Amino acid sequence: MCYRFPCCGKVYPCDVCHDSSEDHPMERAKRMLCGYCATEQPYTISGLCAKCGSDLTNIRSSGFWEGGHGCRSQVKMNRNDRHKYSNIAKTASKKQERLSQSK
Repeated sequence: MCYRFPCCGKVYPCDVCHDSSEDHPMERAKRMLCGYCATEQPYTISGLCAKCGSDLTNIRSSGFWEGGHGCRSQVKMNRNDRHKYSNIAKTASKKQERLSQSK
């Protein structure tokens, strides 16, 4: 999620990023952009995107990796994203199968 600041009309991820890049005082952002569908919309308390319904304000993860799976949801990924279908039809090698049976 990013915010559009009315003082300059530019988009920044946070107020600290705005202050470090601009030389004017910051005005409170009134619009936000969805990180999933890039829809610009008024800032709401609920934090839900009006177009795709994604939760924009609640951060559920503590970092990038969640149990080794990463945080990119394949359900919400674009069908043209090359990472969405990677490793779906991946098969194990015959050597790996032999080694797992011998143990």
